[in-house]
Amino acid sequence: FVHQARVSTRRMRSALRLFEDAIPEKTAQRFRAELGWIAGLFGEVRDLDVFLLNLPGVFAKIESSSPRERRALSRWVVDHRAGALAELRAALESKRYRALRSRLQTHLDAPLPKRPRAPLAVQTVGEAAPGIILAKYAAVVAQGRAVIAKPKLTSFHRLRIQMKRLRYACEFVASAYGESLQPFIEKTVGIQDCLGELQDTVFTKTFIERIVNDWKGKAVDPSALFLLGEIQQLQGEIARSKQREFGTSPK
Repeated sequence: FVHQARVSTRRMRSALRLFEDAIPEKTAQRFRAELGWIAGLFGEVRDLDVFLLNLPGVFAKIESSSPRERRALSRWVVDHRAGALAELRAALESKRYRALRSRLQTHLDAPLPKRPRAPLAVQTVGEAAPGIILAKYAAVVAQGRAVIAKPKLTSFHRLRIQMKRLRYACEFVASAYGESLQPFIEKTVGIQDCLGELQDTVFTKTFIERIVNDWKGKAVDPSALFLLGEIQQLQGEIARSKQREFGTSPK
């Protein structure tokens, strides 16, 4: 449910960005900022969920770790997730979140203006869609070339963002094309999933660094630190594998 909520807020932010010329600028900016705030809280919990789900597979590949070391690491992550989840729950019960919901509902329930001033507000989806899709596709191509030129993890991450924006754009305007966009959308999903798995390794490596920093100055079993080092190395191997997989993909 946390993952679904995070995706929903991302789609809403994407829609506000995509159709910014169809709604008042200040309204879009305000909603994007508030949705960005709550999406960040959903994202923190979601990333920790993925980390916990991947831990058994990680442990299976690191035979040298003991059950005690595995329990200690799992317990630390679970405790950290509990704090992030508590922060998310507090936000969802806050006045700020209630105000966001109220403003969104008021905006959606308001009648359409008879003489809209926004340039896209008087166009049909069919009229606006080609320009929207081509612009997002051009951004993907440009970032794809950047990845080919310098296949760094940061470049892959930017490509994933551009690919996601292209996918959302196609999904938002798909009704104007019947079913003809669906095969293209499915291909963007496949590429996005590969890039997402690559980004998960980046989060894992960053999170391990946070654990190490938290353990500094504390009485920690050296073998536990060795386990973190092995996980860090494993993530690097997975990342390189995903980079190769992306480079050889027929998509």
